[in-house]
Amino acid sequence: MTLLWFNLILGTLLEVVGDIFFKKHWLWWGMFFYTAGTFFWAYALRLGELSKLIVIFSVLNLVLAVFAGLIIFNEQLSYTQWIGIGLGLASVILLSI
Repeated sequence: MTLLWFNLILGTLLEVVGDIFFKKHWLWWGMFFYTAGTFFWAYALRLGELSKLIVIFSVLNLVLAVFAGLIIFNEQLSYTQWIGIGLGLASVILLSI
């Protein structure tokens, strides 16, 4: 795994953890993880192209947050929403080719 992907994925994971803490009303922990994720995201931006990275970051953030919602908060998705997630993942794959 390259340094770019490491920073992009770690930045995304940390921001999703921040989302989870915000949802649980733990504001300070949420801010801590968001800030940490932003540092890794900013470093990834130095290594890659913004036009590609922003889509990959956004979709990965969305997918991980959705799975956190499903697993941690017992949220439900419709078939249409599952299709949307699949299309989002397809866009990440196409952009990383």
